[in-house]
Amino acid sequence: AKYVVLATGLCQKMTRPLGIIGEQASQSFTYTSLQDIENLIIEQKRLTPTSKPLLVIGCGLTAIDVLLLCQQYSIPVLHVFRRALDDHELVVNQLPANLYPEYERIREIMRQASTVNHPSP
Repeated sequence: AKYVVLATGLCQKMTRPLGIIGEQASQSFTYTSLQDIENLIIEQKRLTPTSKPLLVIGCGLTAIDVLLLCQQYSIPVLHVFRRALDDHELVVNQLPANLYPEYERIREIMRQASTVNHPSP
């Protein structure tokens, strides 16, 4: 992926690094905030519907907000996270669907993609 969002959660108010090469470089290809991705899409127009997919790592609110933003602008996305989709600790599973319908929509997309990519035995 040309751009990567490291939405791996917070650790003492700092983003939790993945420990990949280039992550801490001044000209890093990784981003940790929704504002950074908004800037790439809206201001710089570096992410477009014809771009290579944006890799979003994580399943917290920042990751889901990035997914919603990309969906709004038809930006292709690859989304990976390490927990099972039905894990009660996932933030998306803790939000009431009637209060957060946009997050519920993303959860349904994740569920459908998970079923396609990992069919049950």
